[in-house]
Amino acid sequence: LDRDGDQLARGKAALDRAMQLDPECHTGSCRALGFYDLFVLKDYNRALQAFTRARRVRPSDPRLPSLIAHIYRRLGEWSKALAYEQESERLNPLDVEHAEALGDLHGTLRDFPAANYYWDRALAQRPRSVTFRLHKALSYLSLSGDLKGARRFLPDVTENISPTGTHDV
Repeated sequence: LDRDGDQLARGKAALDRAMQLDPECHTGSCRALGFYDLFVLKDYNRALQAFTRARRVRPSDPRLPSLIAHIYRRLGEWSKALAYEQESERLNPLDVEHAEALGDLHGTLRDFPAANYYWDRALAQRPRSVTFRLHKALSYLSLSGDLKGARRFLPDVTENISPTGTHDV
């Protein structure tokens, strides 16, 4: 998030050193390269190449297909994004982040029955999450048109938002 030139130069130097130490990507250097390409250079094709290379080396890492899905979402290639997000979930079905990603993606695709399913799964793990409850309420409302019913999903935002408003429980 820090776009300061000195900070970016230090990050690039660290990345170059990681790639020098791990050219075959066994310890995550290609993931770091993908993050740099994605978030610093905004070069989606290079980021996709880096994450795909990392995935070949670490095929059971559930985060890599999710990162690839993130790129396909940015490119508007929804069916590919969905396939990779589903692969992440298959690799680690109990991770709430996969349920969250799939709930969000299905909502974007206006597949509200599926979105509601995944928001329910996310809420089963984090029932007090403000973010999950808000998304569930919107997804439910979009599916049913039932405003009164959607209210039951809305959180009491006074009880569990951090003072900075950046995360919830």
